[in-house]
Amino acid sequence: MQSFLFLLFSFLCLNLQGQKCPDKYDSAMSAGKTYLSKSDYDKALIEFQAAQIAARECGISTNEPADSLNQVFNYLKKQRNESVDAKRNAEKSEKKTKEALKKVELEKNRADSALKETENAKDEAQDALNKADKLIKAFYFYDGKFALALNRDTKIKA
Repeated sequence: MQSFLFLLFSFLCLNLQGQKCPDKYDSAMSAGKTYLSKSDYDKALIEFQAAQIAARECGISTNEPADSLNQVFNYLKKQRNESVDAKRNAEKSEKKTKEALKKVELEKNRADSALKETENAKDEAQDALNKADKLIKAFYFYDGKFALALNRDTKIKA
């Protein structure tokens, strides 16, 4: 009698545990799909793995957890590829920016050099203008027609 009660109690416990088994699978699959829809791939991966384990423990024959895991892996691969492409594009942009910066610096150096040459030419022109102005001031005009050079600093001896 005791063995009969023991067996009955054991079957009852297993039956209760067996009823929880599909619930574990269903809740893990549901949670995995929710995380997948939110693009939370790490948590979705964990939930689908739990669903796969629950399916094995419960004796459920399905490929749904494995297919869902493949879907998560495909999303992760896609995300990785997008990141690699973004990195390549950023590196190309950085290279183009550095090349453009070098060109700008070269043009700046050319402009600075041209500015210095222009300033030197301006100084030379100002010197020539000052000399011409001194020469013009040395002339003395008669009747607006004739001019004589006159040095006002020296006195004429007669």
